[in-house]
Amino acid sequence: MKVDTMLRLDTILRGEREGCGRHDQHARASEKRYDRVIKSFKMETFEGSSFPGALDSGISAWITRFQALLNTQEDLQDLQLPDRMKNALLFQHLRGVVSQRYVANIHKLRSHSFEYVCGKVRSEFSSKLSNQQIMLMVASERKKHAETYREYSLHLRAMAAAATTTGLETIDSNNGALSSFIVNAWYKHTDNLRLVIREDSDRPLREMDRAINKLCSIAGRQGIVKTTQPRSSGAPQAEIKFAKVASNHTKSTLGKRKVNFKNESTFKRRDFSKARCDTCGELGHTTGYHDKYILLKQGGLAQVARASASKPPSEADASTGKEEDESFESYD
Repeated sequence: MKVDTMLRLDTILRGEREGCGRHDQHARASEKRYDRVIKSFKMETFEGSSFPGALDSGISAWITRFQALLNTQEDLQDLQLPDRMKNALLFQHLRGVVSQRYVANIHKLRSHSFEYVCGKVRSEFSSKLSNQQIMLMVASERKKHAETYREYSLHLRAMAAAATTTGLETIDSNNGALSSFIVNAWYKHTDNLRLVIREDSDRPLREMDRAINKLCSIAGRQGIVKTTQPRSSGAPQAEIKFAKVASNHTKSTLGKRKVNFKNESTFKRRDFSKARCDTCGELGHTTGYHDKYILLKQGGLAQVARASASKPPSEADASTGKEEDESFESYD
């Protein structure tokens, strides 16, 4: 009896020890998994600065990405971090004025939930413009030549989302972006898009995809336009360049030597009007050109003589001859 009792007690104590050891191992494993989630989480920091032309600092989109990446790491580790760890992880990824704002109110924000802290940061650094001002800017936003239709639609959706209280996309904001896309994506086909696209739809993203596919099928491209330097339909480029050079050099000729600017493509002839030949002493040609000049001169005189010899007498000469004959007859 005593031996059996001792064996039973030993078994019970051993089981309790094993249970306590397993509990300690599970607790230590859970702590390591918390640490593993924090170390594996990687994301760019946020400084609170605005991009040129942006309506807000982009805090809403950044917090949305932060929450999505954190939830992904929690799903991979099959564990959910407590709110205090999430707040600390959020604080590590803040820089600049956002970090200063968080430090100034850290004693108030530490005790709140992670969703509350994200909402406070989002409200502090969201757009301060009114909804009407933002939607007017969205309606007047033009498509850039280097943008595809898909990139332009995302750009409009991000601008319209700044008008919401949370900074996230809603049905109304996407409908506003859709209306601007129909008008400004390709103004020539605005009426065609309005015939097949619903601007006030419960599923604006589906209508946006339909509008993008419609324009891509019409244009035969994704929306990127190659910009070329416009050429004038008037005078050629050489004449325009010559006119610009001439206008720049002929602004003031007072006390300056006169300069004639000619087209670079034309042949420039030398002026021999003041050149004197050493052989004959005449002006108009050089000594090396004397023989050719004499031949050309003789050929020109001979041609003139032949032309005058073969030319018939004019009616004026004939009438003059008749008058002379009549005058001679009168004397007779």
